[in-house]
Amino acid sequence: MPEVAAYAWVLLPLVVAIALDFLLLDGKSFWFDEIYSYAFVTLPRSDFWTVVSRDANMALYDVLLRLWLTVGDSPFWIRTLSALLGVGVVASTYVLAARLFGRRTGLSAALLLAINPFVVAYAQEARAYTLFLLRCCTRISSTSVPSKTAAPPHGSRTL
Repeated sequence: MPEVAAYAWVLLPLVVAIALDFLLLDGKSFWFDEIYSYAFVTLPRSDFWTVVSRDANMALYDVLLRLWLTVGDSPFWIRTLSALLGVGVVASTYVLAARLFGRRTGLSAALLLAINPFVVAYAQEARAYTLFLLRCCTRISSTSVPSKTAAPPHGSRTL
């Protein structure tokens, strides 16, 4: 049972991230870049794919947002995609830090990231910032951190 309680603490940064990322999500009006994102992803299909094929800067986010808008197009709903990605950033930060330094450090890192005003602000914008952070965290976690159960490469020696 104590093991379950230890893992329950992992939910704390996620709950904090959800609360802060979704707090007043539609409380401010769109700014220029968000208007551009919305206008771009609502272009006719052929125009959208023509531009995406030439400019891949935010292509993944644009495709995700275009799919996201099939459900709704209120300012709250449009920003919800970034807010959910922001929660994913907190979760992936926990995984990365816990693999590197242990569960307590992972919990601390995730909680600090969840309350970081810059991360919260970017998670509340309809832009690709949180997707970029999520991709960075997952990439670092998957490539730079060897699993404790992974076998050494064939032919390598351990000291």
